[in-house]
Formats: sequence, C-alpha cells, structure tokens
Amino acid sequence: MATPPEVKNADAKCAATGLDSTRTRFLTPDMCRIHLGNLGALHVTVLNEDIYGGVYAAYAFPVAYPGGYISLLQSVGEQEIEIGIIRDLDLFPQEAQELVRQALARRYFVHTITAIREVGWKYGLVAFEWTPTRGRRASICAGRRTAPWIMASAARC
Repeated sequence: MATPPEVKNADAKCAATGLDSTRTRFLTPDMCRIHLGNLGALHVTVLNEDIYGGVYAAYAFPVAYPGGYISLLQSVGEQEIEIGIIRDLDLFPQEAQELVRQALARRYFVHTITAIREVGWKYGLVAFEWTPTRGRRASICAGRRTAPWIMASAARC
C-alpha cells in the first residue's frame, strides 16, 4: 500500500526540521512565538526552524498541571506532529498565554464543582445535587463499595 502524500510531507517536515517524534521538546519563550495567523488560526513560529499553522493545544496532565505541560500539535493529513510541550505557560507573554488558553477552552469543557447541595440515596444509589461554575446539576453514582466513602466525603464538604 502506498504512503499518502500528506504523510510523506509530514515525515519530510520532521526530517527537514530535525524533529524527532520519539523525543520531547519543551517550548520556551526564547525559542518560539505563539501568534494568530491567517483566518485567526493559531500559529507557532520556532526560531531558525519553521512556522507551524493550524496549531491546536492539548493538556498532558489537565488535573495535576492545568497551567503547564500543554502540548502544541499540528495535524498533517492523518498524522499529528507535536511541535513541543509548554512546561509552564506563565513564562510566556500574556498575549501568548491567552491564545493558548483560548485554544484549550475550544477543546475542553470542564465543570468545576463549586458546591454540593445535597447527598442522599435514590434507587439504592448515591444521588448528588451540585452546583458547577454554570447552572445546577444532579448525578447518581453506582457502586456499593464506593457509596459509603462518597457519602462520608460529601458530609465533610
């Protein structure tokens, strides 16, 4: 089976720029610039290398490191090229930080629970009524082994 041209182009781009898909490259403000390009798409310019267009951001560790370890990727055909990882977003200029945060917000929708209103039993399951950052929600949790722990944890909140 023949290799599609876009995959060949991605492989050639990796070879031409010296990117090794098996190594992690950490991006710093000294070596790259994050900006908007044509049609408002996120771009990353890596010093003495290339301009990557149509870039998107993805968390490596969204819960443990919400402000860091953010991967910047580019899709070329069916293949993804990791441009690099931002270890600490706060080191970048404010404008770049905002662009990356906006890209992450387009990709992720995360509720942050601000209050647990009620916890109880419903149909033999643990039922919660909770308040996220927007609106009000209710959930039911299955599992007899986890239910007492959840009830005890919720009671301490």
